[in-house]
Amino acid sequence: RTHKADLGQIDQAVWNSSRGRWLEQTDNGYVATRLTDHVEPILVLISPIFWIWNDVRALLLLQVAAVAAGALLLYALALARLDQLLTPTERGQIWRLEPHRHHTRPLAAALAVAFLLTPHLQSAVLTEFHAAPLAVPLILWAFWAVERARWRQFILAAVLVAAVKEEMALLAAGLGVWATWSVLRPSIFGAQTRHHRREFTARQADLAGLWAGVGVIVVALVWFYVATFVIVPAHAQEVYGVAESGYFQRYGALGNSPVDIFKSFFTQPRLVWQIIMEPA
Repeated sequence: RTHKADLGQIDQAVWNSSRGRWLEQTDNGYVATRLTDHVEPILVLISPIFWIWNDVRALLLLQVAAVAAGALLLYALALARLDQLLTPTERGQIWRLEPHRHHTRPLAAALAVAFLLTPHLQSAVLTEFHAAPLAVPLILWAFWAVERARWRQFILAAVLVAAVKEEMALLAAGLGVWATWSVLRPSIFGAQTRHHRREFTARQADLAGLWAGVGVIVVALVWFYVATFVIVPAHAQEVYGVAESGYFQRYGALGNSPVDIFKSFFTQPRLVWQIIMEPA
């Protein structure tokens, strides 16, 4: 059995988007937009799936496929990280790399299997359909791109993460921090060991990584502000008569505004921790 909230609402919003009515849905008898609650551009991007199969099950299968793809990306990421046990010279020598990979491939595969068996991940997939699980492969793609210094792919992955949901923009900003740190770390700490030696110069690749990381941080934070404090309030005002996200009311015990809620993390840490530990 499935439910109107959230599968029915998301199904309608995605289906309408596939017909040019962007994120339109009906709620309590009136036509509204999903932007009253969330900003999820990714739903528009996946809407063409209904051109192929006009069935709500297409969304469920897409969600499963996206999470499963994360296992492949994690496998590739694990191999890339384990390759760092070799020196750059050794990684370029096939007769050294292949024997090394003979031992690391099973480890990477085991990690991918453990990923798929994670209870929280399985719960997310089994709980109808939501945009958030679509971020899983995108996050892993971003980490892989940083590891391989594929900065264009990193930017694309980070942008798509931010497009999943308004709060995911903060996660995208975190990815930007990681990318920036990955570029700057060698210059700060230098060569750590013989096996981790890495020269740091102001080469074009390093500058590209630095610009990619910083750029993602700035754009993601700006997008978070616009999505959370401009787009949602503008549409919520029309439907609910309140010019702010209704989800802030869930944390009313911490304050009457987003600023007050943020301050509570420092002024009322025990209360914040109590709320965090409450069952969902």
